[in-house]
Amino acid sequence: MKKNKIALKPYLDTIAGYCDTLSTEALANIIIGLAKAVPTAERVNFLEKIESLLPGGPPKPAFDLGPVEEILNEIQALRESIEERINSIEDGSYWDYSNEWEDDGYYNEDPDYINQEQIEELESFFDDAENLFLNDRLEDARIVYGALFTLINEIREDAYFSPTPETDIREERARY
Repeated sequence: MKKNKIALKPYLDTIAGYCDTLSTEALANIIIGLAKAVPTAERVNFLEKIESLLPGGPPKPAFDLGPVEEILNEIQALRESIEERINSIEDGSYWDYSNEWEDDGYYNEDPDYINQEQIEELESFFDDAENLFLNDRLEDARIVYGALFTLINEIREDAYFSPTPETDIREERARY
């Protein structure tokens, strides 16, 4: 019979036993493997947990990202979030976690592949690209617009997507 629960002390002793047998590199690989399994929406919390346990606090970033790189990273995180949602709907695991649909206040038999929060986040990136464009950072704007249109094309392969009326896709594409 498989145990569903374990007391804290034997749990921690088991983990410590695993760690004692590992090299620094092997332990780092395990932590990276655990990090890869963390859903997109929980990554910041995962990092904060690790940082809170580091002696001396979190290290300074090895490099500072510029605003365009930050936007591109956020677009990539949105892409991964959308992919996770689509996959969970298609494989049925979406309905295993009520926190995915409770915010809507009802159980949705046929949820949209892209939720309203994701649409709003996507549209906020158009605002970022527009600001770059209006500040004569045309190459940066083109890079961000390119990433956004690529994401939209990928979304449309799997699901119906139409931005809200506040986002004029034709105008945005003209700026691209």
